[in-house]
Amino acid sequence: MEYIKPRIGVYTVGLQAYWNQFNGLKERLVSYNRFIEEKLSEDAEVYNFGLVDSVELGRQAGEYFNENNVDLIFLHSGTYATSSIVLPVHQRCQAQTVILSLQPTPQIDYDQTDTGEWLAQCVACPVPELRMHLIAQKFLLK
Repeated sequence: MEYIKPRIGVYTVGLQAYWNQFNGLKERLVSYNRFIEEKLSEDAEVYNFGLVDSVELGRQAGEYFNENNVDLIFLHSGTYATSSIVLPVHQRCQAQTVILSLQPTPQIDYDQTDTGEWLAQCVACPVPELRMHLIAQKFLLK
C-alpha cells in the first residue's frame, strides 16, 4: 500500500511591533520556522507560509493554506502575538490546528538575558490566548 503524505500547513507567529525594537528577533523566528519546516518535511508535504506578524499576513496565510488544501496546520508560537493576528488564518482555512510551543534552547541564562532575548524565548506567552480563541472557533485539534 502506498503511503500518502499528509499536507501540512505551518507558520510562525510574532508581533510586528517588535522587529524595529529588538535587533535580530525577527530573523531568529524565521530560522526557527525553517527548522520546523525541515523536520516536518521528513514525513509530510509541507506548505510553509513563514512568519505571520499582522492581520493582513494572517489573511494571506489562510488563503495560501486553502489554495494548497492542507489537512492540518501547525501554528508555531515564536514569541508573544495577539489572537487578532492568528484568527484571520483560521477564519479562511478551517483545517484543524496544533499549537507548537517549542522552547528554542534548553534553558535561559537569566544573567545575560535582555528583553529581546527573553522575547526570543517567550514561546509559551501567547498560547493560552491563542488556544482559547481557536477552541471557541472550533479550529483547535483536541
